[in-house]
Amino acid sequence: MKHKILEHTADIKIKVSGKTIEGLYQNAVGAMAAILCQASSVKRQDLKISKILIVKSADREILLVDFLNDILGESQINQAIYPEVKFIDFHPKGIQGVSYLKAEISGYPIKRFDEDIKAVTYHDLSVRQSKNGAWEAIILFDV
Repeated sequence: MKHKILEHTADIKIKVSGKTIEGLYQNAVGAMAAILCQASSVKRQDLKISKILIVKSADREILLVDFLNDILGESQINQAIYPEVKFIDFHPKGIQGVSYLKAEISGYPIKRFDEDIKAVTYHDLSVRQSKNGAWEAIILFDV
């Protein structure tokens, strides 16, 4: 299971997992893309778009939310979804008090969004490592 939609009264709440923290971030990106546009309604086009993002934040939790919000912004600006991410530089624990990532996101244009996500929020946010070493996060999307 890479992600699971959890019950929430007004917004969309998900639980995402990954074998590594990098995998967790990648799966969170894929989960958000799946919420924005159901895979079954998408015809992948030859035109693949990509963009380099650089994000700096106070810690790994805030870094995840800021990263997803940056991708969401690109999705809205370009009428596209970005389900793929390749990390170029990734320091979620931080260097000198700053968590940092540089990543190439890739995706494709879409005709419409199935769900309108307004923002990725900090409400109920959790990022933790389990005893077996895997990572999981709870993320809330404001819709």
